[in-house]
Amino acid sequence: MAMLLSEMITQVRLNIGNRSNLTDAYIRQWLNWSMTDAATIRNWSDMKGVDESVTTRADGLEYQLPQGLKDILYASYLNGSQSLKLVYKSPRMFNAQFPHPEEDGSGTPSFYTKEGEYLKLWRTPNEAGHPIRLFCTKWPQAFNANADDECPLERLEKAIIERASGYGARAIADWNRMTIFNEAFNKSCLRLSRVDGNPSDWTPIYASEPIQRDFWQTGLMLPISSDI
Repeated sequence: MAMLLSEMITQVRLNIGNRSNLTDAYIRQWLNWSMTDAATIRNWSDMKGVDESVTTRADGLEYQLPQGLKDILYASYLNGSQSLKLVYKSPRMFNAQFPHPEEDGSGTPSFYTKEGEYLKLWRTPNEAGHPIRLFCTKWPQAFNANADDECPLERLEKAIIERASGYGARAIADWNRMTIFNEAFNKSCLRLSRVDGNPSDWTPIYASEPIQRDFWQTGLMLPISSDI
C-alpha cells in the first residue's frame, strides 16, 4: 500500500528534525521536487501506461499530446480490429523526408514524430475518429495541499523521502546531511532500476545518443531494443 502524503511528511521531519520553521507546505514542495527528480532520470514502471485520447481528423497532420505526457515509448494507429505500429522519425528527418505532407495525399498513417507538445503523422489520416494508441509515460501528479493523497510512485517512496530530506537539509544549511541524503537517493534509485520494468521498452526511441549512453552506464535508464 502506498504511503500517504502525511506519512511521507512525517518521515522527512524525522530525518531533518522537527523544526518549527519547516512547515508542511515546505516539505510538500520538496516531495514534489523529489518526485520530478526521480521521474526525470528514468521512466519507472509506475509512470507507464496506455493513452488513447488522441484521435485522428481527416487530413489532420498535428495533434495535441495528452497533458502530463513525458515520453512516448511507441505509438500505434487503431483501424477497427487492426493495430498498426507507427515508425518513429526524428523531427529533423520527418520534416526533411515529408516537407509538404499535405501534398502527399491522405491514407493510413505509417510514420510519426514528436515535436514539442504535438504528435505529427504521415500520411495524414483519410478518416476521422481513429485512436492513436500511445504506450507512454506520464509525469507523476504533484501532491495537493488540500488532500492526503497516496504517493503516485509507490516503489520510490523511500527514494523520494531521501531526496526531500536532502532539500530540507540544504534549507537549514546542514551540508553534511544534505550530501548523505542525496547519495542515499541515488543508491535507492539505482537499486530499484535493476528490477523495475522491461529493458526492451523503457527508453524513449527519440532519446539522444548521449542520453542513452549515460543512462545505460548508470543503470538508471535502459537502452532501446532493436525491435522498437
